[in-house]
Amino acid sequence: RGAVLTGNPVRRAIAEVRRSPDPARPLVLVFGGSLGAGRLNDAALGLYERWRDRNDVTVCHVSGRRDYARCRQRLADTRRGSDRLAYELVEYEEHLERRYRTATVAVCRAGAVTVAELTVVGLPAVLVPLPGAPHDHQARNAEALATAGAAALLPDAAAGPDQVAVELD
Repeated sequence: RGAVLTGNPVRRAIAEVRRSPDPARPLVLVFGGSLGAGRLNDAALGLYERWRDRNDVTVCHVSGRRDYARCRQRLADTRRGSDRLAYELVEYEEHLERRYRTATVAVCRAGAVTVAELTVVGLPAVLVPLPGAPHDHQARNAEALATAGAAALLPDAAAGPDQVAVELD
């Protein structure tokens, strides 16, 4: 009684983001939370392999702390001297609002805070809900954004590099 539904709280730094992506060189922001998401990390590294010859797009891959060493090694093993793709691998991003500002599109999970932040900043996304999330809430979050035209929903089992590339293209 007397409660007011307000939605998910969003930090002021996020609410104040004014996006300014570079239309000449889209930035794909891939992230899976502070620990990371193995499926998203594998998809991002697979994008590197598929897009290595592209110079018309940039990828910022925030791997998370749990998987960073593996991602760094795989990226080092994958890179060739002739690669043209601008690809930045970082372990953790303390100020995601800075990345939101320049990103063209995100590839990420669909947790409540992530979805609230994407919505507030107006960043389109390919959402890959975490399978097994309680009450399948991430799938419902992703469906809400997909229905509104703000995101594409990609089930985790289908979120390999090929399908992620199709969604982004």
